Amino acid sequence: MGVVPHAAVPDEVAKFDIALQPQVNAYASPLKIFDYMAAARAIVAPDQPNIREILVREETALLFDPADPGALWRAVARLIGDPALRARLGANARAELERQDYTWRGNARRVVAMAKEIARNKGKSA
Repeated sequence: MGVVPHAAVPDEVAKFDIALQPQVNAYASPLKIFDYMAAARAIVAPDQPNIREILVREETALLFDPADPGALWRAVARLIGDPALRARLGANARAELERQDYTWRGNARRVVAMAKEIARNKGKSA
């Protein structure tokens, strides 16, 4: 498929049932996970701390051991064979995205709140 324009991402994500995040840097927060959550797709992602900040094993995604070469594909096979699990994980992921306000506006609100808090604390120490 290659690179698609950002505006086309929702249509492309809507075409699949299982969303894969096969690998991610330990410090990254992959944007595609949020796209998958917004589309209510069942997600398979590596079980590592930065991913667990976003996704919960067996609740919002299937998390696999990135050190186990077959783990990702076992998770995919499990989802292929269990449409109810796919639906549940996808719905839970969408609900969590909304609950946590994982949106650009939500992120902006958090950044502004942090900046205000830093400014308040700076004023106290001056």
